[in-house]
Amino acid sequence: MFKRKIRPAQEEMTGVLYSALFLLIWYAGLLRGILTSGFQSSYMLFLAAGLIPLFTAVQTVRRALFYRRQREEIKAAGNVSRGRIVNVIMKSSPYEDSHHRTRYRRYYFLEAEVADLVTGVINRMESPAYSRPIHRYLASPEVTVYTDRTGWKHYMDDFQWKERKSDPGIFEENRVFDEYGTGALVCKVLVIIVMLFMLFHILFPGS
Repeated sequence: MFKRKIRPAQEEMTGVLYSALFLLIWYAGLLRGILTSGFQSSYMLFLAAGLIPLFTAVQTVRRALFYRRQREEIKAAGNVSRGRIVNVIMKSSPYEDSHHRTRYRRYYFLEAEVADLVTGVINRMESPAYSRPIHRYLASPEVTVYTDRTGWKHYMDDFQWKERKSDPGIFEENRVFDEYGTGALVCKVLVIIVMLFMLFHILFPGS
C-alpha cells in the first residue's frame, strides 16, 4: 500500500540529519588535526564556527517538537469533526538563499468544509501549510478536522492515502511537481553516503 507521513511545514525537521553529519565531519577533522599537530589558537575559530549549524539544527528540532506537541494537545481537546476537502491553495513565500538571491518557496493549504452539528451551517477550515503537495497523495477528500479552543487554528488528520502513487488524485487539475519526491530522496541518500564515506576516512585515514 502506498502510504506516507506528510507533516505540516512547521513540524518538519528539514536538514537536521545533514547538519548532524556535517558537524561530525567538521569536528572529526578538527580533532584529527589537533591529535596530529597539537592544539593551535587558530582552531578556536573553527570550533566556534561549528556552533552555528549546531544552533540552527537545535532550533529546527525545538520548533518542530513545539508544533507537534501543540497538534497533539489540540487533538486531545476533543473538538473534532468530519470534513471534506474541497480546495487546495498554493502560496509562494520569498526567502533569501546563501548567495543573497531572492527565491520563492511554495506552500500548500487544504480547505475543508465542515458542517456544524447544531445549526447545519457549512464552515470552511484551512489546514496549516505543507511544503509538499499533499493533495497529490490523497485518494479521498474525506478528512478529520481538529480545532483549538479559540476556533481559529485547525489541523487535519486521518487522510485516506492512495494505494499507488500513480492513482488519480482528488485535484487532478492542480497537479504539480513534488520537489521532495523519489528523485530528491535518492539524491539525499547519495549525499548521506558520501558524507559517511568522508567521515570514515577522517576517522580511519589508513583504511
